[in-house]
Amino acid sequence: ILLGRYERCDTYGAKVLTHDNISRVHLLVLGVEGQLYAIDAASTNGTWLRDEDDSCREVRIAPLVGSDELLLGEELAFVRWVPHEE
Repeated sequence: ILLGRYERCDTYGAKVLTHDNISRVHLLVLGVEGQLYAIDAASTNGTWLRDEDDSCREVRIAPLVGSDELLLGEELAFVRWVPHEE
């Protein structure tokens, strides 16, 4: 799944993000052997992972677990990963 301003990011239910400070292709969500990863696509304003203690750290690649929350470009957009239960 691609997240960003580029029109091709409007796939799999993800919507194109329109804020000018979000990169055209800001974030890639990729599955590898049953694990999902968030990969920053060399975005201008970065991708941040909010930790359980509510602090944020910049990430280039991070496994998605639990209810992780990613911030695109210092709180321009929020992405929350919630695993699907079967």
